[in-house]
Amino acid sequence: MKKSKKFFIRICLSTGILASATLLTACFGTPAKHVKANYKVTAEAIPDYQSKNAPISSYWMPDKFLEWSAENDKDLVYNQSRVPLTKRISPDKLSPSNQNQNKKTKIVALSMMNSQTSGNPSRGTTKFESYTFDYWQYIDTLVYWGGSSGEGIIVTPSADVIDEAHSNGVPVLGTIFLPPKEYGGKVDWVKTMLKKDEQGQYPFASQMVKVAKTYGFEGWFINEETQGLNADDAANMKALIQQVKKEDSSLQIMWYDAMTKDGKVDWQNQLNDQNATFVQDKAADAMFLNFWWTQNNLADQKLLEKSNLYAKNTILTLIIFMPE
Repeated sequence: MKKSKKFFIRICLSTGILASATLLTACFGTPAKHVKANYKVTAEAIPDYQSKNAPISSYWMPDKFLEWSAENDKDLVYNQSRVPLTKRISPDKLSPSNQNQNKKTKIVALSMMNSQTSGNPSRGTTKFESYTFDYWQYIDTLVYWGGSSGEGIIVTPSADVIDEAHSNGVPVLGTIFLPPKEYGGKVDWVKTMLKKDEQGQYPFASQMVKVAKTYGFEGWFINEETQGLNADDAANMKALIQQVKKEDSSLQIMWYDAMTKDGKVDWQNQLNDQNATFVQDKAADAMFLNFWWTQNNLADQKLLEKSNLYAKNTILTLIIFMPE
């Protein structure tokens, strides 16, 4: 829908310009040969995806994220969503498509809406290089996927994505990607994120709340895959998430199955006593289970059934994410 709409707008604009030029020629005739055209290409004439002055969607490294303020954000007006989250029809009012459909099932999509982390125009471009999501009606939450050790590891959804999602009643989460060391991840980045102030609070958590509320999206997906941390770091990570939820309980936090309670990166591919701590005690709202439970050597272990049983025994809601 988004592509066709933009395409339609571009066609209209081009047609309008062409019609104006044709009308002027008809009224005044062909320009005299002695009139020399002396045009200069200015920044305004450069396509928006090439212009150095075009506002771009935000991305940061941890230290720069901590320095962010609404007052100093020159592109804030372009990066804020002003479309309210539309209320969707209740699942109870929908007719099941088959007898096996469970109306309580929720679907989350992790989607790389733009082709890179940096340099993405805040409100789209005249160049077709974005993934225009076209099945909003089938998902309940969108994670705006991104993050790069060479560009920025904290990524907000671009404003056009938030607006489009909200128009379809879909909440959107930004991404905090703490990459493995082999992909450029640094322990110092995690330590910066987990640093406390003199009052024992996490400034990073407060920034997560401020940025999400100011930009107008619904929360964060945290993907901690950096090796070299310990149990204290894991405890601090949980406490940071708890602070976010305490400051604003309406924000959604989704945790990825990578870091365990001892701080190691060890994908469990299930919910168990190694990772459940991050969704307990008013911490994260949901956990994204790692994909490997679908592999043959793990599928026979019935990890999803075990996760479901663990969730019931610990009074948790199990959320399972299917790979595309």
